[in-house]
Amino acid sequence: LRFGLCRRARFHANLGRNYMDRGLYREAKEEFEKALKIKPDMVEPLINLGKLYLDHFGMANEAIVYFKMALRAEPKGAYGPMALGVAYLRTKEYEKAEHFLKVAVKRWKFYPVAINNLGIAKIHLEKKLEAMKIFQYGIRTDPTHADFYFNLAKLYFNEKRFSDAQQTLENYLLINKNARREKTLLKVINKKHQSTDAVEE
Repeated sequence: LRFGLCRRARFHANLGRNYMDRGLYREAKEEFEKALKIKPDMVEPLINLGKLYLDHFGMANEAIVYFKMALRAEPKGAYGPMALGVAYLRTKEYEKAEHFLKVAVKRWKFYPVAINNLGIAKIHLEKKLEAMKIFQYGIRTDPTHADFYFNLAKLYFNEKRFSDAQQTLENYLLINKNARREKTLLKVINKKHQSTDAVEE
């Protein structure tokens, strides 16, 4: 009987994910709720229901409730802390965001989204040197992840470290020469660097 219930819960969770991927968010919500009615501690529908509230229903506090439930269901996992960290970024509770994202990165060292969001949390907390180190770590763990380069370059640029910003973006453009966002930022940095050099002369 228990195996049959687990299969039913999995069916509803998978169907909800299918609806979610197709943009049918109300239908997805109903399926995740059905899965949780059968198996209240099932992590995947808890996380996905939280994501619906966070990303599509604009209800961050409701999302946090589900993410906390996911963390209780799987205390040593990385998905609960990661989801909570992102939600707290949205609610601008940056210290909480930093805490949970650090937990996620510690549990799963090669988790690009958690690493990137941890860097962003540190920027909001004015821990700019720590943020730089996080993005640099991210580049070492995943040298193809665009957000690490982009956010590190922006940090360098804001600190007037123009050469470092240029080098960071040029390194990424060696990997992806068609990256429009990075090309646009590089043009801005080059222009600012040139005008700064002209003033100094």
